[in-house]
Amino acid sequence: MNDRVRFLRKNFKKTQKEFGEIIGLKQTSIADIEKGKVNITDRTVKLICSEFNVNEEWLRTGEGAMFNETTTMTLDEYAQKNNLSPLELDIMKAYMDIDRDTRLKFLSQIKNIFFKHATHDNEIAATVTYEAPSVYPDIEEELERYRIELEAEKKGKILSALEGQKHA
Repeated sequence: MNDRVRFLRKNFKKTQKEFGEIIGLKQTSIADIEKGKVNITDRTVKLICSEFNVNEEWLRTGEGAMFNETTTMTLDEYAQKNNLSPLELDIMKAYMDIDRDTRLKFLSQIKNIFFKHATHDNEIAATVTYEAPSVYPDIEEELERYRIELEAEKKGKILSALEGQKHA
């Protein structure tokens, strides 16, 4: 399996460091795996397979195809599967016809607009208070009556104490 990991890494034109970063290992760990100094954990096998679309059987045994089959769809098939309208499909096609630099600038602008509004909405949310209506108005009324009763009782005790001091 160690040779297959090395072969796979080289097939993707990755250094040991780059390959390790993708699957969450250090360069020295990749070197040790490739040299057969350490066994590959199941976790590492699963990560390699998921990150690089590698057939797990091939990685473990050398049997079968190196890569898992991928199902590719045309944009039209994808649009049909996701029930896109003709307008949505035309927008997607037009976007993909734009050169990469322009798309990146466009995305940057969209992110800035989104961030500006998200920040503004958070500021508004932090300053606006909203009192939700009680789901149990009878309980609210009962609590209010109890509060008044407790306050009256407290005043009564204070008055009693004050009267007691006057008579002393």
